Amino acid sequence: DINDLPVEFRFGNGLSVLDGGEVSEVAIAGMGVNTMIQILNEDDVTRVGATRLFLQPTNTKPANMIKLYDFLKASGWSPKQELLKYISRRWYFSILFERDPQTNPSQFSESFDYLPGDKLRMIDNDDPM
Repeated sequence: DINDLPVEFRFGNGLSVLDGGEVSEVAIAGMGVNTMIQILNEDDVTRVGATRLFLQPTNTKPANMIKLYDFLKASGWSPKQELLKYISRRWYFSILFERDPQTNPSQFSESFDYLPGDKLRMIDNDDPM
């Protein structure tokens, strides 16, 4: 039963519907990189307490992915896992980013030392994941 799931859905603009310190993980899927960047502004992400981001952007062209990775790197995030899956004639790219809440983003360089896909793991369509 869907009512028994340990998930709560809210309707609102980005992370503004969440209270301070309310979450440790945020999932954003089905939207473009520019919209994700607007949602993931530093003030809201820090305010809600997120230390993990699960992202699945719709526009996964290399220039868009580099823009997303560079934005997150400048904010103190680093990719921990990437998955690529082919479903219904479309490729889906999912990324897990993590951040240590004690990290000062100013200590990071402007760009990653690697490109999106360096941690990529392709999963089989028969994989139960």
